[in-house]
Amino acid sequence: MVRYQSMIFHSDYYLTNPTMRAFLLTNLGEKDGEIFWKVNLKAIKSCWNQITDFPAELSGRVFNQPVMFVAASDGKYLGRSDLPSVRKYFPQAKIVQIANTGHWVHFDAPNTVTNLITSFVLDKSFDPTSFADVKEIK
Repeated sequence: MVRYQSMIFHSDYYLTNPTMRAFLLTNLGEKDGEIFWKVNLKAIKSCWNQITDFPAELSGRVFNQPVMFVAASDGKYLGRSDLPSVRKYFPQAKIVQIANTGHWVHFDAPNTVTNLITSFVLDKSFDPTSFADVKEIK
């Protein structure tokens, strides 16, 4: 337990965002004085192609209802090169980007994400740019 507490105490050296640090630490466990990842990294690695592959049976199908994609300004997972595919499969998509956020947008801007989603669910035609830190990507 001492090693685990030490790791928590010193981890701010490597990861300065306390919310992110707390989230990542929820994935650590300790047994018999040893620290381990709770997530099954071997299973993720062995199934990576299936996890990241686009199902062939969905190719060419379109979801023609309002949807919203929330992207991070500093993230790498929804970039300009992805927009044609998003528009192809989700022609009514609203794509928004939240300023000063990384991959875990909901941790970096929890209130903005909650308010965006709530506004979208209540009124699909809402203007996301009414939020100061949000821009719509066209």
